[in-house]
Amino acid sequence: MKLGAFMMPSHPPDRGIGAGIDYDLAQLRLLDELGFAEAWIGEHFTAPWEPCPAPDLLIAQALRDTKQIVLAPGAHLLPYHHPIELAHRVAYLDHMARGRYMLGVGISALPGDLMLYDMDAEGGENRRRTLESLDIMLRLWRDGGFDYDGEFCDPPCPAFNRYSELFVQAIQRRGADPFIGRKLVRLLRDAGFASVNSALLQPYGSSGDVKQVQFLTFLGIRDALIQSGLADAAEIAAIARELQVFAQSPRTTVGWPRIFQVWGRV
Repeated sequence: MKLGAFMMPSHPPDRGIGAGIDYDLAQLRLLDELGFAEAWIGEHFTAPWEPCPAPDLLIAQALRDTKQIVLAPGAHLLPYHHPIELAHRVAYLDHMARGRYMLGVGISALPGDLMLYDMDAEGGENRRRTLESLDIMLRLWRDGGFDYDGEFCDPPCPAFNRYSELFVQAIQRRGADPFIGRKLVRLLRDAGFASVNSALLQPYGSSGDVKQVQFLTFLGIRDALIQSGLADAAEIAAIARELQVFAQSPRTTVGWPRIFQVWGRV
């Protein structure tokens, strides 16, 4: 018979996070020394008695402190993770563990966590997100990259990509540099500015006027694109229609071009 352990991990609220981590690692070392075959570590975000929002980080440390025990998140709560990002983290940790890792997934039932992420558990959103995320992760590991059209993850928008290409080409045709932002720090320093600093802003939104920026910008450069021969009227009309449909969908999020701010002292 093989023995396993489940760790919430539970701590009194007055115990510091660092002290709790040290305690958990000591428990995992002891389990390993006693010959336990596996240990599962919970994931919670709002539980005062179970403060472990990143079991994979605890596992990564414990792998260095143990010799044979198999470790697992028990479980990663899929409604709260981007499936592609988590799939990469899991795969990376699996390579680190060299056979001593298992993956556990869950739908989440803790009221505080559900409220934190504005999850409609009564309507089953957490369950549907879990199933969709698991499908994406398994397909990514099995097949590599692919397009996905689900309830919570949308496929790419080819018109948006083509709009970006044409926008860059239109600027370059006029002799300007569409990527000047990333060079401004060096340019200001070369010009003698002191204390040069920078910031990058990325406005985005899933509703309102922000979602119309690309569509309206594309209409604004339409004549220039035709006159320069970068695109004909038929292609422009098709791109404009798709951009409008993409912006009008309540399921999409649209971002503005990045705003690169640089300042210095003369």
